Amino acid sequence: MVIRIQMKNKEIILNVQDIVSLFLDSETESSKSYGHSNPAIKKRKQIGTKTHTTWQSQQKNKFRNTFKKEFFIKSKINYNNWNFIVRGRLDGLIHDQNDEDSPVYIEEIKSTFDTIKVFKKKKDQLEYLKKNFNRYLLQLQIYLHLVKLQDEFHNKKIIGKLIFINIRNQKNFSFVIEPESQIDLIIHNSFEKILEDLQDQIEQTISENEALFYLKFPYDTLRKYQEQIINDISHVFKNESNFGVCAPTGLGKTISVIYPALKYALKNNKKIFYSTAKNSQQEIIFKTICHLSETLPKNVQNLLSTVFIVGKEQMCINEEFICHESSCPYLENYSNKLNIEEIVKDQENLKFGSLFTVEILKKIGKKKKLCPFELGLDLSVDAKIIVGDYNYVFDPRVFLRRHFEEYSKDKEFILIVDEAHNLPGRVKQYFTIDIEPRYLQSLYQKMEPGSKFRIWFQIFWNLIKAEFKKYNPSESPQISTFNKNNIKKSIRNFNSLADTYFMKLLINKIGLSIEDPILSLYYFLIRLESALDISSPDSIHLVYNPVHKDEFEKKLRILCLDASFWIKKKVNQFHSTIFLSATLVPTVFYSKLFGLKEIKIEVYPSPFPPENRRLMILRNVETQYRKRKSSINKITDILNFISQIATKKVLIFFSSYDYLFLFLKQLKYSESSNLRSKMFVITKDVSSHNFKPLLASIRQRKNIKLVITVLGSIIGESIEFPERMLEGLIIIGPGYPTVDFELNLGKNYYEDQGLSGDKYSIQFPAISRVVQALGRLIRSETDKGFMLLIGNQYAENYYRYLPRYLYDHIEDIFPSNSWQELLKNFVKHNN
Repeated sequence: MVIRIQMKNKEIILNVQDIVSLFLDSETESSKSYGHSNPAIKKRKQIGTKTHTTWQSQQKNKFRNTFKKEFFIKSKINYNNWNFIVRGRLDGLIHDQNDEDSPVYIEEIKSTFDTIKVFKKKKDQLEYLKKNFNRYLLQLQIYLHLVKLQDEFHNKKIIGKLIFINIRNQKNFSFVIEPESQIDLIIHNSFEKILEDLQDQIEQTISENEALFYLKFPYDTLRKYQEQIINDISHVFKNESNFGVCAPTGLGKTISVIYPALKYALKNNKKIFYSTAKNSQQEIIFKTICHLSETLPKNVQNLLSTVFIVGKEQMCINEEFICHESSCPYLENYSNKLNIEEIVKDQENLKFGSLFTVEILKKIGKKKKLCPFELGLDLSVDAKIIVGDYNYVFDPRVFLRRHFEEYSKDKEFILIVDEAHNLPGRVKQYFTIDIEPRYLQSLYQKMEPGSKFRIWFQIFWNLIKAEFKKYNPSESPQISTFNKNNIKKSIRNFNSLADTYFMKLLINKIGLSIEDPILSLYYFLIRLESALDISSPDSIHLVYNPVHKDEFEKKLRILCLDASFWIKKKVNQFHSTIFLSATLVPTVFYSKLFGLKEIKIEVYPSPFPPENRRLMILRNVETQYRKRKSSINKITDILNFISQIATKKVLIFFSSYDYLFLFLKQLKYSESSNLRSKMFVITKDVSSHNFKPLLASIRQRKNIKLVITVLGSIIGESIEFPERMLEGLIIIGPGYPTVDFELNLGKNYYEDQGLSGDKYSIQFPAISRVVQALGRLIRSETDKGFMLLIGNQYAENYYRYLPRYLYDHIEDIFPSNSWQELLKNFVKHNN
């Protein structure tokens, strides 16, 4: 229910469905229902829509110009010195303007599984409708009243038709509904409820003003440049624009953005969605909101209500993840068990009780027998801040429709994108899909023999095989055009079968198994159709990759090279979007990837003392792929020297696993046995959760000086090392991605747009990884350390794209004197 209140001119704008919901004292379906990903429920809605449009087309053919579908109606009704603007759309309106005596027919359509005979047998039809379909009856009666208020229909006879259409056979039955004399009383009662709620909202506004008065920056002092960020972002919100914050790790970007966002949201009745690339990032957001909450009096702390949402499976409290009400006690009878007011009240007396983390949602879920994921979604409706993955904004399949479809016109949300350098790559994945014969055949084998789905699959499979036959049976990947129309037609045929299948399950109340091959195929085809429907065809390629001679091991990939159009489309639904990262450089690169030509990305200096850091580039080591083998001896000598002068740990990143393994292999046969004893090598990527005990173990081992891993791992992205644990960080090689067939497609794509393919596909992404890794070193005022970038490629203008917060003067990067002496003095001076 979305009711807009404009206090200045005492105007309240609402829909007919809002009046119906208020009168029936029930919530809207969108906020009451559960199982948001249940395809049976989705299909039921789609079939209902299809039934509506089919009927409307038939009526248009029958009545020609006298029939209007989706007829928009708006009436102004004065009540208690307030102007209520009531809006709605009629399924159908029939009126012959050339015949003054012709009545006006208003149609309300309802699709149903019930046979038409059920309706024909009812003697007291009106009572039957009130008992079983009161929502639709009341909605139609309100429409009749509103139509009568229109000047053009004021003197006309108004007749309503409540039309039931059987989904299976399209047979229909119409109930003739006369205008209800007491309907204006029902409407006024609903208005009265709104005005009562308005009083609560006025009190809420008073509370928000109080919170706004007390809300303070939670720390005694601001770090250098934090005030500038706060002022810049406040200006962005006023202008309803978008903005990029590129600032070094440790400056305090999170609080510098959330604080002004909350102030603006409280003052202007906005909400905040804080989107993250990884669940591990939610912890710092939780701590930040806790600190802000502590600046408020207890009675208004609940105004910072926050809900944290992760993936459905990660929030599941069942022993086994089976997401269907027939198999899950937490989903079963969910709507009847849910009592939001009681849950909120239970939490009120707890410290930070208005902050619903994943663990708290799980705890409540176990206690109340409620699904934590669905509970989080329902609590998010009234939350000031929602924290969730990129998927819930940008994934076309799972974005939160209840928020970002309903509010998109009013732009009620402010969007904050954390670690925004990850966003373009993630969104490209949404529109990239592999068509793998082995996977499809495994689904076929699970289908019921002789079923219509197997017959459909044979046809679909022939289309896929036809695509494979276009390619040469070579060992190298190839690209080709794709017969989209045939594939999309086949998907539509599947959807028709799936409609019947899912509806049958729904009618018979049969649960959907997560192992159901039809369900798996349904989700696969949704992704396939999304990729085919992408609105930027130049950014999509079909790639054939014959990895194996066995046809079942080959695959077709629909590859998205540029998702900027989609990012722009989603960002435009928000009041403002703030992109946060330490690595939004080069800025021209990210403005292109975000699809936002006009966006300003500000690169802020480091707030920490420049004498605490030292960045140097060692360009006498040739790190190109073909020369790596000959570079190993020099790298070994450098690491030997570092291990001798280091008093703490030094974090080292090789640009690839191949390069690291080459180094380890040659080290095995070298004379540097002492170096091996000082190294700890991490050859597999680990989760942030598993890295903590590993980190503790490394820290305790005094003999370990060099911690070695690979660029692009989670260690270089989001791991926080304990204060003063590191005193240096080395990156060997520029971190260029492996040049392969798909990367070359990307190069060609950007070159076709008049841009540098090398920069946009190779150099700029590498710079992001390097800068992100360098951010592991200096994270506070007391951290001190050196940074070495090893490789001649760093000297080839590469360094010019490094953010200036890493160094003060270019001449400092390329030392004229012995780098060993400079480094030795730096380490000595800082210990």
